[in-house]
Formats: sequence, structure tokens, C-alpha cells
Amino acid sequence: MNGAALYRPEFVAALNLLARACALMARGGHPLPILVGGAVVEFDTGSQITSGRFRLRCRRR
Repeated sequence: MNGAALYRPEFVAALNLLARACALMARGGHPLPILVGGAVVEFDTGSQITSGRFRLRCRRR
């Protein structure tokens, strides 16, 4: 079974956008952000608990 099938399509689409943004940050030499909060809960529960919030934490350079 495809792991992405566990999650809401909107959640997967948002994660894909964040992945693209993180790739650009990495190419620019910036530290990668860490996903925190409700989106982590949704990820860990396979979208059984849903969240519309994507919070990122970044280290300072």
C-alpha cells in the first residue's frame, strides 16, 4: 500500500509544497525548518486527526 494513501490529498499537497520550499532553502545553504504542532499530529496519525496548521521552526544562523 502506498504510504501517501493514508493521508488526506490536501495534506499531501501541502507537504509537497513545503518539501519544494525546503529544497530551495537547502540549496541556498540555509538550515532546514522543523515541522511542529498540528501537522505533526496529522502526520503521525495518518490523517485520523486532521489539522489545517503547518507551523515551522527554524534555527537561527
